Amino acid sequence: MASLIAPGDAMRWAASSSDESVATARIVGFELVVEPELASEGTAQVTLTATDAFDIKATVRFEVQVAHLDAYGDSVLATRW
Repeated sequence: MASLIAPGDAMRWAASSSDESVATARIVGFELVVEPELASEGTAQVTLTATDAFDIKATVRFEVQVAHLDAYGDSVLATRW
């Protein structure tokens, strides 16, 4: 699980994937990055959680489906909220 505490902000963000052999999820700067894995197909659930200074959490989950990713980088990545 990747996490980030933004400078001057009391929020902490974390991202994870239920199946990293299909797609990975991480926080880069102030962005959520979801990437399909090379030569993979399948479905993974991405979880994004925000935690404030009082340890109160809000979580959103969504599904990503990787239809195809080959050695040339051709892919279809669909999301379902």
